[in-house]
Amino acid sequence: DLAESYDVVVANLGGAILPVMLAPALLQRVHSGGTVIVSGMLGDEQGDAVRDALSAALGDAQRTKRLEVRAHGDWRAVVLSR
Repeated sequence: DLAESYDVVVANLGGAILPVMLAPALLQRVHSGGTVIVSGMLGDEQGDAVRDALSAALGDAQRTKRLEVRAHGDWRAVVLSR
């Protein structure tokens, strides 16, 4: 149900453009105390772009427990915990 919020939201989205566009929607689906994981990016540039988009979509008013880019070879995943 897309009207609900969840403990964990996971999105495996290739590249950086789609995750950047969807950052606000992904954050709306995870409740306070939850975690968003976005994977499928190649290289530091794409991972950093998605991290920055999630941070910007979250805004200054909301705090995060963790916002990091994780790497496995060339692949990147961004983990945001609220």
